[in-house]
Amino acid sequence: MREKMLLGMGGSIVADEIIYFAPSNLPGFFQYNKITGKLGLLPIKETKRKEIYPVRYVGMCTLHDKIIFLPYYASELLVYDMKYKKEVNRIHLKSKLPKSSQWYRFYIHAVPYLNFVYCIGWHDSEMLCFNIETEKISVVNTWKKAIAEVVGNTSFIGIHAYDVCVVEGNLWAPIHTRDCILEFNLQTMEARVHRVGMPDMKFATICFDGTDFWLTGDKKRIVKWNKNTKEASYIGQFPKGFIKSSKEEKDYFYKSYYESGIVYFFPMFANMALKVDVGICKTDIFYQWDKLLACNVVQKWDENTFYVEWCCEGSAKIEHSMIIDVDGCILNEDVMEIDIDELEWPEYIDDDALYHEDEIMTLNRFLDKRACTGVKDKCDRCDSAGKKIYLEGKNIG
Repeated sequence: MREKMLLGMGGSIVADEIIYFAPSNLPGFFQYNKITGKLGLLPIKETKRKEIYPVRYVGMCTLHDKIIFLPYYASELLVYDMKYKKEVNRIHLKSKLPKSSQWYRFYIHAVPYLNFVYCIGWHDSEMLCFNIETEKISVVNTWKKAIAEVVGNTSFIGIHAYDVCVVEGNLWAPIHTRDCILEFNLQTMEARVHRVGMPDMKFATICFDGTDFWLTGDKKRIVKWNKNTKEASYIGQFPKGFIKSSKEEKDYFYKSYYESGIVYFFPMFANMALKVDVGICKTDIFYQWDKLLACNVVQKWDENTFYVEWCCEGSAKIEHSMIIDVDGCILNEDVMEIDIDELEWPEYIDDDALYHEDEIMTLNRFLDKRACTGVKDKCDRCDSAGKKIYLEGKNIG
């Protein structure tokens, strides 16, 4: 029986019915045709890896027929030319930028504007601006000053980067401190910090319905805030039966989207995704599971459809994925499943190998590939090295 693996889509972008993505659970770069359902590798070669983490690239965008991949567990920003296919420019961030106590990685959002791509990462990452024409990259500092003026603290306070949104040329994002969101002009780089009026709450998601912003965070509230009137209100009543994990992240939701009068909220670790009709400000169930799940990835598939993948509580392994429309109807499932034996293994095995024994490297495959490549054992960076092989061998015996 041929073995299948469900790829985690991580970050992705759509261009002419093709979805480009770097999997969250496998090094490499893929493309998926939404019309034919065909999944294949992109001609982008991986550089030698120093870490065992497969999550190499998450934030990405398209600009001028190019795909820009921002590094997560990686050191290079990649520019892939969709027109000439095999042309890939690699920009090593540390060699191009000044020394900093903050990270030049963990980037989640690539925000394009004119000829620029803004690199938005976790609260310990520098914000960067990349000029796609000149390939110059620089650190953005204006937002730091704006935060310091409001918070009264000159130490670095970054972005809480699950969600960001762009409205009329301004980036809006939650900040990694209570009651604050960032407004950042993508053309002038001018920044402003707003206090929402929820002093006990740190925000994690943000979206805009054309009039108001909708925010969630570490309290059981869905907050509505108007940037013009500065008025804030919140919904504290969730549907009956809503359960949130008390063992994982404090934040209630991972991602939010506005579509045709409805705001959709996808959980961090809970048993249901919610929706709010902005006209009556009432929560309802969008989709419900029979156990606690985390939405690892939520992307717009098209105008009225979402792609969602999730894992079980306490696990990082992707359990399932689905394409679901705005009415909560599942249209397809596990579309990113791949036949493991069809992978070009030389692309994934070097002298460090994938010996951290995830779902790819079973005992038989480990021995087969090791015999073919002559690779020597080198597992000292993985505390669990040997456990699965030992247990599998024990069961066989």
